Amino acid sequence: DFVVSAGCKPFQSKQLRDLLYKKHTKSFDEMMYIPKHLRQDLKDTFHIAGCLDLKKELVSRDGTIKHAYGIAGGSIIETVLMRYKDGRNTACISSQAGCAMNCSFCATGQSGFTRNLTHEEIFEQAYNMADFCQSEGQRLSNVVFMGMGEPLNNYKNVTKAAHMMNTHLGIGAQHITISTVGNVPKIKKLATEKLRTTLAISLHTPYEDERAKIMPISTKYPICELVHAAVNYAENTNRRVTFEYCLIHGQNDSQKHAYKLARVLGPMKGLSHVNLIPLNPTPTFEGKASTEESVRVFQEILMTAGAIPSTVRVKRGVDIDAGCGQLADSLLKDIAKVKRRSGNKSAINEMIGSESSFAEDEGSEQTSEEKKKTHGDDSDIIQSFGTGKHTSDNIIAKGVNVIHAPSGKHAKSNPRFWAKPGALEAGDASVQQRTALL
Repeated sequence: DFVVSAGCKPFQSKQLRDLLYKKHTKSFDEMMYIPKHLRQDLKDTFHIAGCLDLKKELVSRDGTIKHAYGIAGGSIIETVLMRYKDGRNTACISSQAGCAMNCSFCATGQSGFTRNLTHEEIFEQAYNMADFCQSEGQRLSNVVFMGMGEPLNNYKNVTKAAHMMNTHLGIGAQHITISTVGNVPKIKKLATEKLRTTLAISLHTPYEDERAKIMPISTKYPICELVHAAVNYAENTNRRVTFEYCLIHGQNDSQKHAYKLARVLGPMKGLSHVNLIPLNPTPTFEGKASTEESVRVFQEILMTAGAIPSTVRVKRGVDIDAGCGQLADSLLKDIAKVKRRSGNKSAINEMIGSESSFAEDEGSEQTSEEKKKTHGDDSDIIQSFGTGKHTSDNIIAKGVNVIHAPSGKHAKSNPRFWAKPGALEAGDASVQQRTALL
């Protein structure tokens, strides 16, 4: 421990961590609780810096905030903050750049996979939103892993980041939700973790053949195995499992689907909850959102036929393309606009401020190290059946989107982590490897 080796007491190491992570102190000179000689040693040896480069901030009419960050390698990831009138603040964070799951109704899934995020990159997304909340006299109350990527395909970094959020940001395990499209082995592994987070499973239809068409992972892990893993998770963690269900008009919103879903989740009676999410449109999927009447009937059947509690979520952040599955939609639209204006690939460089185009980055060969790593919207509750309170803290904000210069009140790169001087030079792709957290 650097603090102890500098001749200070072990408790001062904790003081230092609290100043960095809880007080969000951005300069060693501001750390008045720390002995002067230690502050000087820290200044001589380290500087506080972050892995993420804020490219743009967007603020919705409903208060939703979306940040687009540049990361090492030139990719863009996004983070969303949902702010509620009751004081809750929920951050939706990304675990990967892009997504390999190829879900047909999700623009992110159609955009392709680039790489896993490091635990530093994941943690810093939550840290930045916690910093914003603190600047507003509030606190970050919830974190959901529902941004870009499949969290359980980046298991080690996701769970490490979740532990850091719990330890350094003071977010309780029950207020950290890890989402998955259905990686059964990793769900079983997650059930053994000491940090018992909330689990959310993207289901979207109770029929195996239908699910395989819209979610290819279902061909590997059938629904019956997924439900069995969910039962195991609930029993081992004493946490109710949430099932995400995106309602698509004429495809999965019939009464037959509702009755079937109630039967499928029968083994999880008292252990599960369903989030009903009317579909947001994307250019790669022709489906439409279910009607309000269809949603109402679907929800009633879940309760009457299976005593399955559920919530319906109102769209939020749609005016800034922060809806579920829409974020990559905005990216594609922006790229198309600039391409039409310039007629060549340099248009993309103009947008992302990178020497290599998005297309080149997306299709480039991976290094051996990268191969080792590879394998939005939230809402207020408008109806809640079988629950006595608002139960949904989930934000789904999938995709990559913003690629312009920073703007807005909080458009800045927030310094966060400890790194040796010179480690954070522009374009240095090895920042993560040279970053040392206290």
